[in-house]
Amino acid sequence: MSTLVFIALALVLAAGVLHGWIVRRGWVRLAMASATLRVVRGGQDGDGVIALAGARALLRQRVPSEADAGLVEARLARQRSPRGAGLAAHGLLLAARGDREGARVLLASVATLAPAVCPAAALRLSREWLIGDAAERGDWAALAAMATSMATSMSSEDVSARAALLLLLGQRLTGAEGAPDDATLARAQRRAYGLRRTPAALVVLLTRARLVEPGSAPASVSGDLPEPAAAPVPADDLVGEATHRHVTLLACKGAAPRLVGDAVRRAGRAWDVAREDGRLEATLESRGAQLGALPGAGSSAARTLVEQIAADIAEIAASGLDIEVPGELGPTARRGLHLLRERTLSEVEQAARALHRRAEARRPLAPLDEWREWLALERAYLGAMARVGGGAAGDEVRRVLWPEVASAGSSLACWLWNDRSLRAFAQAIFASLARQATLVHDERLAAIHAKNAALSPM
Repeated sequence: MSTLVFIALALVLAAGVLHGWIVRRGWVRLAMASATLRVVRGGQDGDGVIALAGARALLRQRVPSEADAGLVEARLARQRSPRGAGLAAHGLLLAARGDREGARVLLASVATLAPAVCPAAALRLSREWLIGDAAERGDWAALAAMATSMATSMSSEDVSARAALLLLLGQRLTGAEGAPDDATLARAQRRAYGLRRTPAALVVLLTRARLVEPGSAPASVSGDLPEPAAAPVPADDLVGEATHRHVTLLACKGAAPRLVGDAVRRAGRAWDVAREDGRLEATLESRGAQLGALPGAGSSAARTLVEQIAADIAEIAASGLDIEVPGELGPTARRGLHLLRERTLSEVEQAARALHRRAEARRPLAPLDEWREWLALERAYLGAMARVGGGAAGDEVRRVLWPEVASAGSSLACWLWNDRSLRAFAQAIFASLARQATLVHDERLAAIHAKNAALSPM
């Protein structure tokens, strides 16, 4: 018996020593086996901890093996009540399979779970993947935002030295508040790489960062409106100028909010001028006559065209613009933003009502799909709030949307807690509802959900 105990202890010790090396080699089966042998603090999330080790190893493979991915997936399928480690493993598995957007959503949600159901290692790995992903995409604004949000709740041990360096780079490259100076960047670089060679791409970024004074944004961040290559438009061709501005607007999809806002204002103004001058209807009437249209068809065509222009403005604005755009807007731009507002309200309302009906009817989904559906509703609601901004319009949208979202979230969370034993997810939903109720000054629901969120999910 003593020999068997000695062998078991030796295996556990070897697993602890070699586990990181095994993961870096991309050996999924061995990584999962060593995670099984190691003494882990995963609470009741043993399957999640083991799957997380396998998912980390899978990400290390040049071409992720579908057979190895199947091993991780099979381990995750054994979970009856997913927790933090399992959720992180799902996210990394999606990343390995190329679904990076899905991975971002799941891995960002790991931080919303209570510490009691989320091992520190799962939270750390999730944060580091999100930081690396943002750096890979060159999304320095996202890195700066992460640095700001983590500043009050994160110690230096919560992410690796290399991830911490990327956060500092994000702040410096965007000129965010609290951007590090040269000495801080140099210290972070030494902590991250020591005497090893820093990757060439990172050297370029560090060099660029040290040429940017804190508080000022580099040219690639400030930028200007993209101007499509085209022949010059005559000064008196108002319809041609409006068309040119519209093409510029379409080229701004997904650009920074300031650029989108400028494009919306300019295109809207150009179309307003063309309509007020009568050139738009006259041009459409002339072209209609050439095509054999009845007299007066220009007015009808102009109304149809203006509605399409407004729809284009709504679509482009939806890619990165607040509904409340600063500055003076003409009728066309206002119509486009009104369409965006109505679309935003409708999408959130429909999603909330569908979720509420399903929860009340007790139509279950797989545990992870229950969580994804809540995350989708929460993101849609928070996105609507971000677009609306303040003022009377913001108050109106909150008044319309909050009761719908609160009802859906309450029904889902109570069902997951009482009947589905998905308490880790339910507690996170209660906590989110408590925060949002506080923001909309719904003191009754804020107190109820804060009390629910304080319950132990174990």
